[in-house]
Amino acid sequence: MKKNFAFWTLAVVAFALLFSVIVLFGFLVVVFASPEAGLLPGFKTYRSKKLGIEFKYPKILKVRKKDGVVTISHRVPFEHEDPCDRGWPPEKAKEIWDFYVRMIIVEKTPNEILGEQLEKRDGVLIFKSDVRVTYGQLDGFRIYNGNHGCGPYAYFFQLTKRSADPYNKERYLRVDRYPAPELRKVSEEEKLFYSRLRLIILPEQEEHLFQEILTSLTWK
Repeated sequence: MKKNFAFWTLAVVAFALLFSVIVLFGFLVVVFASPEAGLLPGFKTYRSKKLGIEFKYPKILKVRKKDGVVTISHRVPFEHEDPCDRGWPPEKAKEIWDFYVRMIIVEKTPNEILGEQLEKRDGVLIFKSDVRVTYGQLDGFRIYNGNHGCGPYAYFFQLTKRSADPYNKERYLRVDRYPAPELRKVSEEEKLFYSRLRLIILPEQEEHLFQEILTSLTWK
C-alpha cells in the first residue's frame, strides 16, 4: 500500500513539473514572438532619420530606399505567363514577387485625401470602397487601386494631428501593397503546387508579415 502511495505521489509530482515546463515554454514563445515585446525572432530594424520612421522586418525581405520611397520586397525565380498581361499570348514573367510594399511620407490637405477616395466612372465621381484599418499605433483607411487582381492596395495613415483648416497640409504615411496576382484566388491544388517553390511566401504568410511590419512601425 505504501509503495503504491509513493509511486502515485512521484507520478503526480513528475506530471506537475512537466506541466510547469510546458507552460513556461509557451510563455517564453509568446513573449519573444510578440511584436509588443519588440523581440521578433529573425527580424531586423530599419530606421530612416530623413523620413522619421522605424520598423522591424524579417531577414528574408529586402529593404531599400530611393528618392524618399522605402521598398520592402521578396521574389522567387519561376518562369510563367504574366497574369496581368492582357495581350495574347501573354508575356512571360521570370519571377513571382510574393511580397512587395512601398512606403512614402506625403503631405496633403484633408480635401486632397478625400480626392484619393474618389474615382470617375462614366463621367461620374463615386467613392471607392474603403476599409478602416488599424495596425499598432497606425490608424487609417485602405482602398483598392488595382484592376482584376492586378495592382496595389493603398493605405493612408495620418501621422500628425488633424487640423480644422482644410487648406493646411498634414503628414500621412502612404503604403502601397502589391499582393502577388499569381497567388490570388487559386485552388488548393494550385496552392499546393506553388508551396513547393523554394522560399515562396504564400498569401497567409504575406498577410502576417505585412501586419508585423506595420504593427512595429513608429514615427517621429
